[in-house]
Amino acid sequence: MLSVNWDLLVAGLLLLTGVQALPATDFDTSLHSLSKRAVTWDANCNKKYGTNTAKEWLQKSWNTIEPLSQAGHDGLENVVKLIEFKAGISTVDPKLSETEQLRLVPLYQIMFGEIEKDAATETLDKADVAKHVTRAKVVMESLKRLEAIGKNRRPNLSMHCDDDFLQTKDLKNKPYSGPAASTGKVWRFNTDTKAWEQYTNNGRVCVGQNAGVTFIKKAGQITAETMVICPAYFEIQATLEKKDQLHLWELNRDSLPEKYWNMGEDKTDDFHMAAFGRKIGMKLFHEMMHTSFFHPTRNYFKDQLLTTGLKTGQKAYTFVGAAQLASENKDLAAKNIDNVVYWSIANYFERYHWETGYARLPGAESPKEPAKRAESWQVRGEEES
Repeated sequence: MLSVNWDLLVAGLLLLTGVQALPATDFDTSLHSLSKRAVTWDANCNKKYGTNTAKEWLQKSWNTIEPLSQAGHDGLENVVKLIEFKAGISTVDPKLSETEQLRLVPLYQIMFGEIEKDAATETLDKADVAKHVTRAKVVMESLKRLEAIGKNRRPNLSMHCDDDFLQTKDLKNKPYSGPAASTGKVWRFNTDTKAWEQYTNNGRVCVGQNAGVTFIKKAGQITAETMVICPAYFEIQATLEKKDQLHLWELNRDSLPEKYWNMGEDKTDDFHMAAFGRKIGMKLFHEMMHTSFFHPTRNYFKDQLLTTGLKTGQKAYTFVGAAQLASENKDLAAKNIDNVVYWSIANYFERYHWETGYARLPGAESPKEPAKRAESWQVRGEEES
């Protein structure tokens, strides 16, 4: 079982430190005109939060989708080639450097589960490798779809920056009249689908610190998918800006800050994956994985539930939650959105080793105790901290 620090689970309040880094050149930070794609925006997206409107925050975040997706795909592709070669399934040596193997192997096992060994031969078990490869290829195909969406496709997406597209009256200003709603739900007129539908939370999406939601496309649906990013999330971005924090597209992939800031406790810690938790770029990346643009089967990828420990029944959010899920159920880990999100981010910032969740340069000691992981198919050579 993975040893976890549950203080890091409150990723919604864990933000980046003020330590400066040079702007990254790998993300295109120009404002791509998403209006040239099939994205529509509601009037709330014109509200300003700090120096950017909500729409501008999302447009800048959009430019991170392609490189993050590509990094996640390429990292998995290298793992697949490596484990097939080590299991004797393939005779093609991927010729990954020792440093690259030492980066990929522990991270993969933390995010997607250990690979079993054949007791007789002490090599990787071919049957288990085949299962890992099958799961990985579904993730890879999905990341390829998202990479294309980020680059040049026209997603049929209706973007909202508040939840007032759910109305108590229809387009003719008439209230609902019909059968009573199910227990715990109310009828609201969805101005995207032009239909009366039932919703929980008294028909509200943006309640308290709720970040957002994607209304996942149903089979046969011809209207756009709906995504809502709530005002509270943009307010957090404005707070980051006021405190001179760096956003995802501003980070230098080769020179990350040494510390991050815990907003809830107003303290700093060594730079951890939790630093990405409430950044708008990561939020949009996560929400896009709920859509049919990522996988056409409704809810194939979703926020899975943990089944053991103190967080039983809670969603496997954050790097630590994703790692616990991988230790519980490898099949679910490969279908959990945050497992794919953090894998992709780690592979974008590929200079660093992330197996503990903390950013570690090759040869350096981890700032914290490393997570327990299998050693069965790691290469040797670099001192493990």
